[in-house]
Amino acid sequence: QTDADSALATITQTNNNFGTGNSATINQVDAGDNFVASITQNNTQGDVANITQNGFGSLTLTASIAQDNSYFATANISQSGTQNTASIDQNSAGTGFSDNADAVINQAGSMNTAEIVQSGAFDSNATINQGGSENAAEIFQDSDRSNATIVQHAGGSGLTANINQSAGAWNNASI
Repeated sequence: QTDADSALATITQTNNNFGTGNSATINQVDAGDNFVASITQNNTQGDVANITQNGFGSLTLTASIAQDNSYFATANISQSGTQNTASIDQNSAGTGFSDNADAVINQAGSMNTAEIVQSGAFDSNATINQGGSENAAEIFQDSDRSNATIVQHAGGSGLTANINQSAGAWNNASI
């Protein structure tokens, strides 16, 4: 989706038998205000989800990826602009699996918010990179052998970073 004032893009991929290798990509470039992108992948393994939003000078770009019961899943969100929101949720949704999940959010610009939640996802990795000022980043993990990294580049002011690793062992965290 390009050169629009507002746009909504949604992709949902579900497999009741834990199918493999689904891939979903949303690109929203030269975005105006109120661009929303959402990818949901359920009950699969080895899924890949990518969202790219480029909206420098724009307001309110929102990107979300949900991967439930999707082990060996990869999620990536890249945003540029101001006042953007990005969220990735990789969880076991009860009795399923979300192990070996990888999540990355990259944001360039100011007043952006990023959140990654990995619940019931052993051996998982979460990374948030932000450049600019007044940005907020949060990572929550509740399983063993998880790695969390938040990088907020120098020169920014009013930055907030939080990593919460609970109910797990052998975890690594870096801000």
